[in-house]
Amino acid sequence: MINVYYIRMNLESLKTDEEKLSFLLKTKVEIRRIISCFQKPKVMEIRHYVRDDIVLEDNCKELKNFLRRIIMRYTLDPRDSRFPGDDILKSEMKKEVKKYEHLDNLIDAEINFIRLERKRENSNGEVNTK
Repeated sequence: MINVYYIRMNLESLKTDEEKLSFLLKTKVEIRRIISCFQKPKVMEIRHYVRDDIVLEDNCKELKNFLRRIIMRYTLDPRDSRFPGDDILKSEMKKEVKKYEHLDNLIDAEINFIRLERKRENSNGEVNTK
């Protein structure tokens, strides 16, 4: 799962700005893929996206895992299709998309910070060793 701690930990382990930018851009692409998966119009009932016996083209593992966590929060029997309904699941999906969008904005800020630092170092004539 992609979160701030995962990103922070990886950034601290990378040495150069190029590596950091590359990691951030790859992460940004991954986050946008997840957001797109969550926001695509669904062709079936949302609960069907959890099932392993149905292969859906517009499904992704992040959506499936997220929906499983939400359903297990409401019921101990994942096959019980009465509750939570589509409205609750859609609402939870919207909340999760907002979290991913916030993370996307944080990555943008980090990319801008690294680029500004590089410009500042280059304008001072220093060698970039970070």
